[in-house]
Amino acid sequence: MWDSYLIADAPYAVTFYDISDPDTVRLVCGYDYQDLGKILGVVDSILFVWKNTYPFQGLTILGIQDPESLVVLDSVHTGGSKSDMVYRDGYIYVSGMYGVAVVNVVNPESAYVTATSLHGPTDDVELAGDFLYCLGSNTRLYIFNVLDPETLALVGTVSDLGRRMSLAGDYLYVVTDSLFKVVDCSDPVNPMVVYEKLDCPGPGYGLDVEGRYAYYGCGRGGVYILDVRNSMDVREVSHIGGVYARQVLVDSVRGRMYVVVDGEGGLKRLEIYDVSDVVSPDELSEVELGVDSSVDVEVWDTLIFVAMGRSMRVLGVWDPYNPVVLGELEGDTGVVEVEVRDTGVVYILWEDDTLYVVDVRDVSEPEVLARYYMTDLTCGSKYLRNMLSWRGYLFIDGFFSNPSPPGYSGFIIDFRDINAPELVDWLTSGPRFIGEGKLCQVYDHCLWLYAVEEGNMSGLELLGRYCMDYTWFMGGEIKNGLIYVNSGRRGLQIFHYVYDTVGVREEDYVGRSSGPSDLLVLKGGAGKVFLDLPSSGYVSVEAYDVVGRYVGEVYRGYLSGGRRGVKVDLSGLRSGVYFLRVECCGIDEMRRALLVR
Repeated sequence: MWDSYLIADAPYAVTFYDISDPDTVRLVCGYDYQDLGKILGVVDSILFVWKNTYPFQGLTILGIQDPESLVVLDSVHTGGSKSDMVYRDGYIYVSGMYGVAVVNVVNPESAYVTATSLHGPTDDVELAGDFLYCLGSNTRLYIFNVLDPETLALVGTVSDLGRRMSLAGDYLYVVTDSLFKVVDCSDPVNPMVVYEKLDCPGPGYGLDVEGRYAYYGCGRGGVYILDVRNSMDVREVSHIGGVYARQVLVDSVRGRMYVVVDGEGGLKRLEIYDVSDVVSPDELSEVELGVDSSVDVEVWDTLIFVAMGRSMRVLGVWDPYNPVVLGELEGDTGVVEVEVRDTGVVYILWEDDTLYVVDVRDVSEPEVLARYYMTDLTCGSKYLRNMLSWRGYLFIDGFFSNPSPPGYSGFIIDFRDINAPELVDWLTSGPRFIGEGKLCQVYDHCLWLYAVEEGNMSGLELLGRYCMDYTWFMGGEIKNGLIYVNSGRRGLQIFHYVYDTVGVREEDYVGRSSGPSDLLVLKGGAGKVFLDLPSSGYVSVEAYDVVGRYVGEVYRGYLSGGRRGVKVDLSGLRSGVYFLRVECCGIDEMRRALLVR
């Protein structure tokens, strides 16, 4: 947000929207990604963007007094493919390939001040009090005194930490690929690791949650069965080793677990386990699938649908010791995905973007009820993927090349009448899962939460989001008020959602997520925002909802310098996540607030 404009970055552009009239949001202009890059922040009338176009990798500083005619004020080459930035008292601190660069905002025409080499890239930076915390890609934490921003003084270090951090009070929360650590920074000269826990065995591939147990496949690590009854104390119950687990599906009624694993030479096979006693899972049988390509498996009652190669195979597993092939449906191209819709109906998506709606009530002879060339239903999109069925609706992603720029988009198609499907709405692309009236989707490295209601699928209501650098998403579940997310980099994470909102207090985050450092919980609507004011002055706090709409001013007053608590009251608003914009004495920052009734 800047003045009456909303500045947004996208994969290919930076755009300015005029939001002076919330009922008529107007696109003012857009700038190609090749010229600019990812927005790091706005200070006064200066826009800072990260540009990663070879050979220049670093910070570009632009004047935006006239959004329709940007002026490049200066550039700072820091190297690296990504960056983080914090601001205070006329200086910004930017992480990059070689360490931390300090930039003078007051005089942007000669912005570059100094750089501190940290012997490798820097991922995260945080400011608290008189100290700057820098987390390097070498997993080492560096703490600098910033009383003189132009001469950073290193005062403390901690080794073997992680790649992402979040600072709250005197404690720094750090995550790695398999560990969650807490560092006590009350004495910045002597920081100490006070807590660490291996919450997850490693990057994950398959996940299914049934009752109090999570069945978690993590590649070479095999399959772990975890007790998640107490989400704050996840415990390992048992482990199946010696297999490369790709996909995990559980039939809790019959006490069975189906695992797709990589066999010899990468050929896939399906293993069936008895998990009626989760402490001692017992392998009952296995089925060689005979393909080395990706396999998609769905379970319905005592039938297993396997999409592989150029066919969908139906297996009967009423006798788990002796699974049998009941039927097979072959196509002219490879199968991308198979999705069970409801009793006796499945969707099969082929590589040529054709969708088959198949009646499998007679499993020996599957009958194709309808065929659709999906580009006709997705506005000309191709290379379809990420298919999900829910109560007659089909969620699917497709690649579009027109309008420009090209990219993926998501579509919601009403298939309640198989013979007359209808495009209902668009949404962002990305893997997704549904449960308990909520749709969770991974997009732009964030977890997004929407409300879904049958018969009212146009214009989904965004409830909240959580940013955590998600890559290689492998699956998710929503069960009993908890959201389970399995990703290749983060492993298994467990989130609460309260009053339709992702995330609660920092101590309520489970897995290897530390929670945002600026999250303020307002119970009943009232709470305090704590500020470190460099000098006395008038303080303004404005509230915005999760989609950036202005809600109102919740505080205005004169405060003396130092650490001050500002009381805000959002009791007139409904529960959910809000953004609080704080302006005073050169400070212009956003805080996140969770309103809980």
